Amino acid sequence: MAWGKKMENVKTVLKKKKKIWNKEAIIVACIFILPVAVRIFFTNYYVSFESLLYSFFKYDYSKPTNSTFVGLQNYITILKSDMFWLQVKNTLTLYLMGLLLFPIPLIQAIFLNEITKGHKLLRFLYVVPCGLPAMAGYSVWTYIWNPEVGVANVLMEALGLARQTWLSDPQLIKWCLTIPGMVGGGMGVLTYLVVIQGVNPSLYEAAKVDGATSWQQVWYITLPNIMYYISISFVLGLTGMFSSFDGPYIMTNGTGGVEHSAETVIMGVYNRAYDLMQYGQAMAMSVTIVLITLVVVIISQILKKRIERND
Repeated sequence: MAWGKKMENVKTVLKKKKKIWNKEAIIVACIFILPVAVRIFFTNYYVSFESLLYSFFKYDYSKPTNSTFVGLQNYITILKSDMFWLQVKNTLTLYLMGLLLFPIPLIQAIFLNEITKGHKLLRFLYVVPCGLPAMAGYSVWTYIWNPEVGVANVLMEALGLARQTWLSDPQLIKWCLTIPGMVGGGMGVLTYLVVIQGVNPSLYEAAKVDGATSWQQVWYITLPNIMYYISISFVLGLTGMFSSFDGPYIMTNGTGGVEHSAETVIMGVYNRAYDLMQYGQAMAMSVTIVLITLVVVIISQILKKRIERND
């Protein structure tokens, strides 16, 4: 009898849920979703389709009617370009160097989660910089790396070390673009903190009863339970790898540094489209970047699944 009553309660709950999803609710949901869907369609899919279409033309931006179909010639030109592969190399190098900074927001969030006093204040201070435009932050770092009056060389002299040219040095410029990320903070810390606080508290209570230290709780409970979000962040980092533009462009004044040593692929797209007016080649370059990114993400997912199977 008890089992029968439970089944009746389940059926009652399911009927109530079905009533909630009536036609009116679906219409209201569609009305709210429609503006976002339209925006995504035009800003993402429609623009992407146009980029793909224009990549097969010698496109005249000022007079679109004068554009001529060239087939795959734009792609051939891009793939034969040494500059394009240098930009890809620079982008990959900056990303690999950025991987050294990948754990910083996670580490900050873990420590922030362990703090009891001043927790809210520190969380607020971590997020405040997000309110400042990224351009302002990059401009400040450009001043820091200034070889004549910058703070970096002042510290070098205080330590008894030789002054450096920083952004003007092809060997140091990539480090100059990477080091600002060591500051950490921002939405990354807050997001990790929310995910960590979503872990079931009873797991920590059981671990404490068994005598687990704080480090053991982090290693055996926190990290395994938020690994799904860490993997998502890693994939998002891969997809955003080829869209690196603001920092390198602002800190190198749009030049990409000496010998184009820090010019990324997105900077290359921008230069071809608006400086060289080779709009078709710029679109072919952007499509090629999307394909490369897709291949990298697929490979990373395959490797991830194999690692999970082995575990």
